[in-house]
Amino acid sequence: MGALGTLMVHFTTGYVRLIMRTKAGYLFSLALGIAAFGFFIANRASAQNAEKTTSSVAQEKKAPVVMVTFTWSFGNIGDIGITPGMINLIRDHFPNSEIILVANSYQENVVDYFTNNFSNVSVIPTPFINDVKTPISRDVFKAIQDDPSLDQAYGTPYEKRAKVFREAFDRSDFILFNSGTVLSYGRWKYSMSSTLHFWWPLILAQKHGKHYGIYSHSFERFAWPANELLVPVLNDADFVFCRDGNSLQYLKDSGVTTKILEYGPDATFNFTPTKKASGYQEFMSKHGLKEHEYITLTIRSGRSNQGFIEPHSARENLHAKKLRELVTRYIEETGNKVLIAPEVKSEIIPAKELIYDQLPKNVLDKVILMEEFWLPDLAYSVYESAETVVTMEAHSMIMALAVGTPILHPRFIEAGRKAWMLKDLGLEEWLFDLDEKSDSVDKMYKELISIHKDYATAKAKVSKALKYVKEREKRTMDVFEASVNQAIGQ
Repeated sequence: MGALGTLMVHFTTGYVRLIMRTKAGYLFSLALGIAAFGFFIANRASAQNAEKTTSSVAQEKKAPVVMVTFTWSFGNIGDIGITPGMINLIRDHFPNSEIILVANSYQENVVDYFTNNFSNVSVIPTPFINDVKTPISRDVFKAIQDDPSLDQAYGTPYEKRAKVFREAFDRSDFILFNSGTVLSYGRWKYSMSSTLHFWWPLILAQKHGKHYGIYSHSFERFAWPANELLVPVLNDADFVFCRDGNSLQYLKDSGVTTKILEYGPDATFNFTPTKKASGYQEFMSKHGLKEHEYITLTIRSGRSNQGFIEPHSARENLHAKKLRELVTRYIEETGNKVLIAPEVKSEIIPAKELIYDQLPKNVLDKVILMEEFWLPDLAYSVYESAETVVTMEAHSMIMALAVGTPILHPRFIEAGRKAWMLKDLGLEEWLFDLDEKSDSVDKMYKELISIHKDYATAKAKVSKALKYVKEREKRTMDVFEASVNQAIGQ
């Protein structure tokens, strides 16, 4: 109530006793009592508003430090797009947050891209990937025995990186693992050395009692005995979001019981440029491309050393043959163009050899081969104008959907569970397996030409899927916001 409010009550009570003996006095006392009560309410409301204002100012001043782990290189437009999408999501909820990106591939152009495009963002190299083959020296071996108090990183090739990371880790309020497919063991091979370097930030967060979570990841496999370590790390997380329902079921079947285990869209869905990229008009003019009168094609061969596709193998040739037949039939029936575009820099030459060089001569004047790599800003603009994006790669697919463009996703199985997201989004009819006989060229072409002939229906399917994406994004970031507020004591 406060001293002033108490004084008014006592004053009113005493005064009423003096004047209650007359009717006029009664009315006067009633009016006075009402006035005093109104003064008390106003006084209390003013104090509460002042408290709220003080609290609001304090909250605005408290900006969390969020460490985002798993930031990749610039050799893949999908890998580039993941992290800006994640930053945008964080900033929607914490505009003044400091974000520390831990780069698995630390390059100056990566640093420049993020520091030039986002405020209060820093990039540090991971200390957990060590490609240096030099063994520990005799001098270091002797030094750490002579002085057992020496830091454990003393003399190692990544001593500086370790110290930079530890300082950043110590002052971070929340450790957030980015979208990807690397939190596994036994996916490509049974090698803990190629697995644990991704998990270390989460293991350290668990050990040191920091709040941490995994944002919309695909989980391929936890082969024994890694599951004995990895499952408890996930169980202690504030949240684990899977970007596909297949991964979600796999975690449940693997014994993951974290309190929030749900579906959440890949962060790349939230990296959507709001205007045409610089160079877009020049690109379209150079190649004679018109809006919705071309499709794009993106391949993944065995020549990028991913999965079990052997280079120059029958399997690689089967994939290419199906895609060549698909685009040839599309050109012959529609007269539209096909843009062969890379998601991965290393696939530019294979695309030329496997697709362009082996197409029938009568369609080559309708085919454009990109011979230079591009950045996601331009890719988004070109995808937005395309009629359909046909891609073996998941992130080209996500980028196209994010700007409202229909897709076909003829995948290869070892790309992982992430392809399942099309089933989660209600777009399963656009998902194919290039190794399955049932997923023939006829079947793929039926969907491709259906999109061409009834574009409004295809666009409506994409719009419905994006609505669901936004609903789930809101849920995931509400959970993230609550976890960060808990971490910073708000």
